[in-house]
Amino acid sequence: MDSGFPVTLVSMACAVVALVVWAVLFLTYWGTTLWEKLFPIPSRSSVARLLKELNEDPFLMTSTLDFDSFVDHPRYGKRPQVTGMNPKTDFREVYLHRHSRGSRVANTAIPADFDRQTPATVAVTHYFDAIRRCVDCQRQFIFFAEEQKYWYEELGFNLHADCTRCVPCRRRKRSVERLRRQYERLFHVQDRSIDQDLEMADICLTLVERGAFHRRQTEHVRMLLNRAAARGEAAYDSRRQELLTRVRRMEAGESGPDQPSEKV
Repeated sequence: MDSGFPVTLVSMACAVVALVVWAVLFLTYWGTTLWEKLFPIPSRSSVARLLKELNEDPFLMTSTLDFDSFVDHPRYGKRPQVTGMNPKTDFREVYLHRHSRGSRVANTAIPADFDRQTPATVAVTHYFDAIRRCVDCQRQFIFFAEEQKYWYEELGFNLHADCTRCVPCRRRKRSVERLRRQYERLFHVQDRSIDQDLEMADICLTLVERGAFHRRQTEHVRMLLNRAAARGEAAYDSRRQELLTRVRRMEAGESGPDQPSEKV
């Protein structure tokens, strides 16, 4: 038994050495390839291509744009605000918004205060006037550099946030959201008064007219108006008749949604 112990020990030692050698060879020849597949390192050519892409002229030719047809901004108007600044991304001192690439208007840049921006992987150093097309009305408008500065430095918006609606459509959307909240609040009121029923009917009809509610909701408006009429309060007849006239015009197709939207 004693003579067999050293042989077993030597065999185990040889097995361990062989395992270590195999592991080293595997990591040397296969580990590097596996790591590169999982975490690829960009080649010099791909980095050069990216730098060339970012430094190519990303600006729009404003001479081809008809700014008279653009949506008018209540503060800045329709035309770009020329500042004479025209920096380009260089990865050292200048970083521009990626979401505005290809839509920036040349010579409209203003410097950003990135200490006031919401923390991000890469801060933006300059804002440009940028051309946008409204997702609601489909008209073109300018997302002004000054407006971007206000969004990202005063309001604290994330730098990835973008402007997809013109000012009138943004106001319309906020108005619809406010009306929805009012409607929801009245919907859950128990034993509503005539005033509340008529207010609810008015809001519901307005949301139908603005395309937020489906036309079939006019049936609910009629129900509210009939309920108000059944109470026999003559003081509310004029207002009820006015709402009923709007319902009839809607049902006859004489009025319709102002703007297509999500219907419920």
